[in-house]
Amino acid sequence: MNEYFYAGCAQLSMLLEVSADPKPGNIDRMHDFGETRYEHFLASSVSAYQIFVRAYNSEEKIGRLIRLGVEESHKWQRGGNTHFGAFTLSIPLLRASKRIKDFVAFESEDDKLKELKGAVSDVVRGTDVEDTIEFYKIFLNEKIRVEEADRYDIKDRASLQKLKEENKSLYELMELSPKDNLVAREWVEGYPITFEVAKNLMDRSKRDDFDINGRIVYEDVSLLSKHVDGLIVAKFGMEEALRVKKSANEIIKDYTIEKVRKFDSELVKKGINPGCIADIIVSSLYVFLAYGGYKI
Repeated sequence: MNEYFYAGCAQLSMLLEVSADPKPGNIDRMHDFGETRYEHFLASSVSAYQIFVRAYNSEEKIGRLIRLGVEESHKWQRGGNTHFGAFTLSIPLLRASKRIKDFVAFESEDDKLKELKGAVSDVVRGTDVEDTIEFYKIFLNEKIRVEEADRYDIKDRASLQKLKEENKSLYELMELSPKDNLVAREWVEGYPITFEVAKNLMDRSKRDDFDINGRIVYEDVSLLSKHVDGLIVAKFGMEEALRVKKSANEIIKDYTIEKVRKFDSELVKKGINPGCIADIIVSSLYVFLAYGGYKI
């Protein structure tokens, strides 16, 4: 396997995530979200391919590649922030795939995941203050909603100077993020949710009745039932985020697609989109596609 295979897996993971229907609250092929449309996500996914190839092939700074991914996305579409979190999770995984490519060719599925998990932890822990500066530039130039770390204001250039003086790596910045920032938690804790969902997909894909759309939707609802989504917290507060989590938990207890569709309609009407969960679905799909031996 080469850089084009892994970049293709990362791109396809974006396309599958946004196309899965019905995903509660998030854009899919059946509905848009305000001024941001399904087609904006398709265009952004296409733009990402060249960035993913660079992430695999080069030793460019992770922070710089995330910034370039966001900027390239905006060259292709005008729907706003589509894949910031997905870039933040996927680019280190691409770099990790390059590092282990000579070790996983003949290993078992579980051993491949173990190697990748160790490698991606090394990648994010190896970031430095230059990555932090590049990452911060995204917030200075884009309208991105996240829960902020207490010590640093992402919209304040004085915080950027403070980060430089304190020599904070991007990994260290992620450590300071609120616990409900699931993307940051993945960085800090070694991508536990990503690998859990990827393994679920791998195991299920061996069954004759495996349906990738249906399984993506199930995993999406399952994550909503287990985790508070940081984007919901940032936009609507903790009380609303907990209510969404509770509703998803009730659905999982007696799962039907009809209940998911109803839940989806409720969230869409309120303008609630669990964006952090969607980002982790993307990274999970990457691991599944790249290492699960699955063909659509």
